[in-house]
Amino acid sequence: MTLSAVLTVHDPENYLRPPVRRRQWQRNDAAVIFPYTCDPDSFYLQMYEEGEMDIYIKRTDRRF
Repeated sequence: MTLSAVLTVHDPENYLRPPVRRRQWQRNDAAVIFPYTCDPDSFYLQMYEEGEMDIYIKRTDRRF
């Protein structure tokens, strides 16, 4: 079983084109899921901290 998600950010004030992020997860009955608080601002945090946001945004046209 596969769970798929597509997130599109519609924010014309900050992006020329909406960035799109795709994720897939495979079911794993042996996985342990720990509870956590969802922070919607942290979605792109790792890319931002690693200085990869510009690269990600420039590749947006390849995701459509």
